[in-house]
Order: sequence, then structure tokens, then C-alpha cells
Amino acid sequence: MVPLPDRELDALGDATRRRIVDLLLARPRAVGEIAAELPVSRPAVSKHLRVLEAAGLVSFVADGRRRIYAVRPGGIEALRDHWDRLWDAALARFITFATEGEGMTDRLVVRKEVRVPRPREEAFRLFTDRIGAWWPTASHSLGGDAVVDVRFGSGVGDLIVEVRDDGTEVAWGEILAWEPPARVRVRWAVSSPGPATTWEATFSAVGDATDLVLEHWGWEAHGDGAEEACASYEEGWSPVLDRYLEAAG
Repeated sequence: MVPLPDRELDALGDATRRRIVDLLLARPRAVGEIAAELPVSRPAVSKHLRVLEAAGLVSFVADGRRRIYAVRPGGIEALRDHWDRLWDAALARFITFATEGEGMTDRLVVRKEVRVPRPREEAFRLFTDRIGAWWPTASHSLGGDAVVDVRFGSGVGDLIVEVRDDGTEVAWGEILAWEPPARVRVRWAVSSPGPATTWEATFSAVGDATDLVLEHWGWEAHGDGAEEACASYEEGWSPVLDRYLEAAG
């Protein structure tokens, strides 16, 4: 799970402290100037500022006997990144629910979550543009040892294909959604025996790293073999993501 910036969130849980931050976002101010804008005393403002300072959200410089407070950019950026991650994840789940319909929570779903030691843009490009550099084709392909490359399309309707040593290209999947560097959705195994399924990978920034969440569903199309197919991919995605993380590291 993504760690939450607890101190920052706790510090902004108070309405007065949120108002103080709003005032300091406009410009640096002394305690007296802040108190003049609020229905609280100067000592109360000082206490609130100490809480915000301990959380890393504000800092001050001395001006004679006064302290001039200002917003600390690093603390605000941490909160912004946190809310960006929440919105990315929430939006991806909403889109999945809206396009797949009600009952999604009752379906068989393979879910994998890994932290990638690269910025989000790089993590996305490695997963898509450079898939041929890390995908374990010997064990996870249709052509086995005959596969010499894997190519990932770059837009809705494009294909993911394996390229064999005789030049033949065989499609693995079709891109259904393409939103770099946040999300990609694929209709999977369009050329292999059996019905196609769907997987989606979402990428959320965590500082200089990225959280990748992969969900794979649609196993009900396999009928009586749905649970077996789901279990097979539950196991099968793990070595694939291991190779991806190795390439990222």
C-alpha cells in the first residue's frame, strides 16, 4: 500500500490551520498579521503554526524580533503527490466500473501491486515501449523459443504482438485504453485459443518511484474453467512482473 503523509494530513485536519496555510500561500506573514485575519488570538495562531511547522508544511525566517512564516514547498508537494495518487487510483477504478458494468466486485480478478524504482513516465515507457527487453518470452509466449521480440502499440486499437524468427507477428492483445503515463487497458490473448480477457495497468507516482497496479478479469468467459484460468494467471503474472522489476532496477 502507498504510505500516507500522516503528519501533513493531521496538521490540516483543523479548519484554522487550513486557513493559515491559505493566507501563507498568498504571501509570507508574521504571527500578528495572521491573527488579524482570524477570529483567534496570537498565542493560538502561534500554537497552530508550531503544529504546521512540525509537519513540515511551513517554515520561518527571523526578522528582528518577529518570525515571518511561509509555506514550505516540499511539504505541500508531498500532499499534492498523495492526493494525485488517490485521484489516479479512484479515477481508474471508476472507469473500470463504468465500462465493465455493475457486478464487477463479484467477478474473478487477478490483482498485482508492485513498487517500481523509477519515475512514473519511465515506468510506463518500460512497461510498454520497452516490453521486448524484459518480457519472459521463453515461458510466456505462444511461440516459445521462436519469439525474438515483443512489440507494444502506442494507441487505442493498436496491438501487442510477438515477433518470431521467421518474421511472423502474432497478436497477444488489443489496446482498449491508452492514457500515458497513468493507465493502459488491453483485451488479452486475441490470437490464442480460448476467449479473450481484459487487463489494466495503472501507474501512480510515489516520489521518485511508481506504484503499478495490474488487474486482470473476464475469466467467466471460460465457463467451467474460469477459476482454473484465473488461478493460472494469478501465478503467471508474478514472474512477468519480477522480470519487469529487474529491468527497472
